[in-house]
Amino acid sequence: MKIKYNFLSPLLMAILAICCLWIVTDVAYGVRMWELGVDAWIGRIKALAIILIGVSLSYLFFNYLANTFLDRNKERRSRPVFREYLWVVLFNLVVLNIGLYIVIYSINGTTYRWGEALMINAVAVPIFLLYYFLIRNNILAKRYSEKIVQLEKLRVDQLETQLKLLKMQYHPHFLFNALNTIYFLIDEENEEAIEAVELLSDLLRYQLYDINTKVTIEEEIDYLRTYIQFQRLRMTKRLQFEESFDPELTGQKIHPLLFLPLLENAFKYVGEAYWIQVSMRKERSKVCFGVSNTFNPDSLEQRKGKGIGIDNLRKRLELLYPDKHELRIKKDNTRFRVELCIDLSE
Repeated sequence: MKIKYNFLSPLLMAILAICCLWIVTDVAYGVRMWELGVDAWIGRIKALAIILIGVSLSYLFFNYLANTFLDRNKERRSRPVFREYLWVVLFNLVVLNIGLYIVIYSINGTTYRWGEALMINAVAVPIFLLYYFLIRNNILAKRYSEKIVQLEKLRVDQLETQLKLLKMQYHPHFLFNALNTIYFLIDEENEEAIEAVELLSDLLRYQLYDINTKVTIEEEIDYLRTYIQFQRLRMTKRLQFEESFDPELTGQKIHPLLFLPLLENAFKYVGEAYWIQVSMRKERSKVCFGVSNTFNPDSLEQRKGKGIGIDNLRKRLELLYPDKHELRIKKDNTRFRVELCIDLSE
């Protein structure tokens, strides 16, 4: 938490506070300000400097206090609490009376008068409470403005993402039509080629026609299994593949194609021992999808930084499931592990 010091605010507050205190004490003792001598005014300027130091300390403490309580009370809509203002009063009393003691003994050279001190405290406490209230509201206003900017940025990012998806739809649609043509040109005896075209057609059909809104987990799992089956056609027999899907994952609704980038990367970078493990499980209201794969460190380093799948996934998750998802990525010398958990509770 960073507190940016603003000199103008404590200066204005110090002038306001000292003027109020002068007016109250002058009226109480029958002093006419315009009749004061040079020495009296020098003493008052010194008193103003002491008050300025106290207000500056108050400004820093009040900023820290407001930020602390606002962070702690986020879930309660940042409502002020009794302890918060009690700290303001206690801090004000300590700093004010230390400053008052210095002014009375070091500057005025007089004895400590309890009546005057009580009167000054009675005037100063409401002023400093108002000062804290203004600082607190200023912090709230800044945070609100920052949230507005963040929401606007998210809205712009969402529009850009939607535009990209619209631009990308043309290419799968063209491929889907082209595959239908190729399918009828393949020799009937070439079963592997026919199966590959059928699987790819199913994948494209899901992306084109079945993802306008949320889908069920069961539909998403069927899509992932189709993708796995398609990828295994092109992988060597060395590939050791394990999959596990929780049978309790059926009718829950979810935004589609959030797990696919993780699966794509596993098939893209698998190497060394050629081992991939995929699992999806239900944890109360959450669905957790995990992928592990071995990889060749040399080849991965060569491709490092070129993929955009994970970055796009992070943006989609921020748009679709803000504060309701967790993406964990771990990597050692030869194994890569990624897990995405999404809270599907409304």
